[in-house]
Amino acid sequence: MLDLVIAQTAAVQCGVFTRHQVLSAGANDSLIRRRLRSGAWTLLRPGVYGFPDHRDTWDRRLWIVYLAAGGDAAVAYESAGAQYGTPGCVKEGLETRTRYAGQPAPPASGSTGQRRRRRTR
Repeated sequence: MLDLVIAQTAAVQCGVFTRHQVLSAGANDSLIRRRLRSGAWTLLRPGVYGFPDHRDTWDRRLWIVYLAAGGDAAVAYESAGAQYGTPGCVKEGLETRTRYAGQPAPPASGSTGQRRRRRTR
């Protein structure tokens, strides 16, 4: 039953899921370690796992970055536009936007936006 819940979660997230999602489904850290050792799951980022046989796509990489960014993250900027098919937005960079302690983060040096994580392949 646990594997079914995780598979259903991963199915809508391009084969990717988080430690929190696994624990919420009723698993424990021991099960996570066993799945990683057996090769049933792969560690993609700290706290983010995936099925090794899932295709590597831009959408999957975006899910990985989004889930790794944490609960306050949102897909942002050109990545969000590309997800919604906005003309001129292409599936290239991977961008998320996060908040700092529930408030907008101070702009980084040379930036005018909120804290921004940009990951590219």
